[in-house]
Amino acid sequence: MVTKRLPLPVPKGFFVCPPLNPIAVNVLKQRAQAGFSDLLADCQLEAETIRWKLDSDIDGLVLYSGSHSHSVGATSSNAASILAVTTIQATIDELPSMLRFDSHDLFADFCASYYTDVVDCASLYTLSATESPEYVGIKWEALQSPCSKSFTQRDGVRGYARSVESVDIACVPDLNATFGLVRMQIGRCGFVLKETRRLGVLQAMFLLQADLKGSIPQWMIRLVLRGRAKALAGLDAYFRQRRLA
Repeated sequence: MVTKRLPLPVPKGFFVCPPLNPIAVNVLKQRAQAGFSDLLADCQLEAETIRWKLDSDIDGLVLYSGSHSHSVGATSSNAASILAVTTIQATIDELPSMLRFDSHDLFADFCASYYTDVVDCASLYTLSATESPEYVGIKWEALQSPCSKSFTQRDGVRGYARSVESVDIACVPDLNATFGLVRMQIGRCGFVLKETRRLGVLQAMFLLQADLKGSIPQWMIRLVLRGRAKALAGLDAYFRQRRLA
């Protein structure tokens, strides 16, 4: 008997997310902190764990493909890494409010405005205090075919980063049978934005290391990752839209 798969988006109230116990919250926060540090280390052209090779340079958006030996999912044939670099008109001080999505509506608005491949999303948990400048939360996205905080480098350059990785959570079951979704494993992902010598101009970098799982040809894997990385070019427009809201 063939089970009919349901269409997206998932029904309202589909994800039932009971409160997490303090130990689980602490473990997730520690994992977010570790992922944040790893993101800063890998989001550099001279990173020790990844060798970046120029992929393309079009209209101010530079893409690099990476080869790495011990990142999450590096042994899978479906694993790949990509890094995007550009500049945007913004300041470090406005980033925490621009990239903080405590509610589902804020997260859904970001996904709809910034990404073109998100067909459904949900904000499941916020683990950090509302008044905290740092943000730790658990989100869910469904695609066709994050930890955030500010930092200062040793050279005094200020920056802001948003780190994302996959976690297993009880309220999100396997959705392959019901919706035909194959879970992508994100080993490391996120934005790193740093001040430049030009006032009001930031260097923006986006890193994605992921294993798409399933039976997917290599050309499609690169197409998916390149599409995600190219979305960085729209971050400037997203910030302008938020300022006018």
